[in-house]
Amino acid sequence: MGESQELDLPLGFLFLPTDMELLEYYLIPKLKGDPLPANMIGSLDDIYKYDPDQIPLDELKYAREKEGHFFTQRSSDQSASARATPSGNWIICKENIPICRKNNEVIGFKNKFLFSNIKDPIDRDQISYWKIVEYRCNPDLISTSNKQMENLVICKVLHKTRVEKEDPDEEEEFEF
Repeated sequence: MGESQELDLPLGFLFLPTDMELLEYYLIPKLKGDPLPANMIGSLDDIYKYDPDQIPLDELKYAREKEGHFFTQRSSDQSASARATPSGNWIICKENIPICRKNNEVIGFKNKFLFSNIKDPIDRDQISYWKIVEYRCNPDLISTSNKQMENLVICKVLHKTRVEKEDPDEEEEFEF
């Protein structure tokens, strides 16, 4: 497995890759055993078992506050719509969204999860959301006999806060 070197980047640099860049420059090379362009993505065994406050986002040097990327293993129960954590669930809200190159070749897919904690009271003025966007490679692009590598994904974890609209009849437009 190729190792990447630690970079000394200027103050203010943030790691903000597109969906395509995550697949092309990080996940596909990692699956092939090729070196990565930079050591920007952490590793976590099974991110779906963690509550949001347990995910070590502060260890990521070039990430936004309350945001980060991790290599992790796709959940063993991939068909389940919710993954249990100590105090809640990661619930799938959108799945198998294709990620395409300009020539419409599908190189991967993403699934979107929201964290739900029924014990946490909801503030009527602001609703806080923890999300995971899971990126996986199109299995037709990479063939591997290593089952562990086959289930390797990149997860982007982020926290959003939304302010409720004054008019309750207005339709909600919250983009994930």
